[in-house]
Amino acid sequence: MEVKIRKATPDDAGSISHIWEVVCAERIYTAVSTPFTAKQESEYISSLSEREGIFVAEFNNKIVGFLSLDLWSKVIDSLLPDIFGKIREFDKNVTLINTIFLKYATNEKEHLELESMRDLNIQGINVKYNFATFELFKLVKENGFKFYVWGLLFNRSIQKFLKMNYKGQSVDAMMSNFPDRLVRLRNEIQNN
Repeated sequence: MEVKIRKATPDDAGSISHIWEVVCAERIYTAVSTPFTAKQESEYISSLSEREGIFVAEFNNKIVGFLSLDLWSKVIDSLLPDIFGKIREFDKNVTLINTIFLKYATNEKEHLELESMRDLNIQGINVKYNFATFELFKLVKENGFKFYVWGLLFNRSIQKFLKMNYKGQSVDAMMSNFPDRLVRLRNEIQNN
C-alpha cells in the first residue's frame, strides 16, 4: 500500500477536523486549543489563496494526516509567550532569536510582536531572504534588535544583504548553503 499526497478540497473538511480533534485532545503537539468544526474547516479551505493550501495524506482511501501551508497568523494568537516563555523559564541566559516564516509577518509592525520580543528578551529576528526588505531591516534596527537573514543562495542576494546599511548598522548574520561564496563576496566588498 502507498500513501498518496494531494491538495485538500472542502469535501475533506470532516476528515481533517477529526484529525484536529485527536491532536488537540492530546494537548502536546499544537498551539491550537480548539479545532475547527467540519463546516469551519470547509470554509477555511475555500478561503485559501492559490499560494496557500492544505495537503492531505491518504492511505487505503482514508485521510490519515494533513499539512497546512498557509498564513497561520489569521487563526492563531501569538506563539511567542508560549514557546519563548518556557525557554526563558528554563534558561534565563540563552540567546533567543525569533525566526519569521510568514510572508505577511514581515510587512506590518504589529505582526513582528516587538513588545513581546522585548518582554521575553529576544535579541533578534531571523528572516528568509526573499521576505527581508530594507524597510523591515530598518524597522528591526530602529527597535534595537539584531537582524539575521537565512536561505541565501545566489550572489545577487548575498551582495544585497552584505551592502545593506542603516545608520552604520549592517545585517548581523547571514545563513547560506554556500558559506564559501558568502565569505568570498564579503571579502570582495570589504576590500573595495
